[in-house]
Amino acid sequence: MKIAFGAALPVGVGGARECFDLQMTRYIAPEKVSDALVEASVPDLMVTSCEYIGSRDLAASVAYPVSTYRVVLSGTPERLEVPQSITVVRKKKEKILDPREFLKGEIEQNKNILVFSLEAKPTGSLRPDVLLANLLANDPDVYALSITRTEQRAV
Repeated sequence: MKIAFGAALPVGVGGARECFDLQMTRYIAPEKVSDALVEASVPDLMVTSCEYIGSRDLAASVAYPVSTYRVVLSGTPERLEVPQSITVVRKKKEKILDPREFLKGEIEQNKNILVFSLEAKPTGSLRPDVLLANLLANDPDVYALSITRTEQRAV
């Protein structure tokens, strides 16, 4: 068998309900695969569901380009404003991104908890920690205590 995990997470970003592709050499019913994975896994990496996809279907990292993140902040920010642009440096090259191109829906705020979704595109992606740093740039006393990807889904 061969395993391939979905979209990679930045260092320091946790994941819950992560998905992966498991390529088998022969067909085994999803329930049996799930049972075998549960038996072989450590408790913190528990498999919760399993489904069969065809060999021509998209890999998880492509099929589920939208990731939802839950952020716990050290305090409640004064105001959150999505910047017009964010400058990132990748491989010594500067790139200017429009965060609205990557945000799917609104940023939800409940006191010190933020929830937002970002879409990875074939041309690139916006990391949740980079978006967060720019959102909190005007409020230096507030910072992320944790960032967790809670869901991956199709567009």
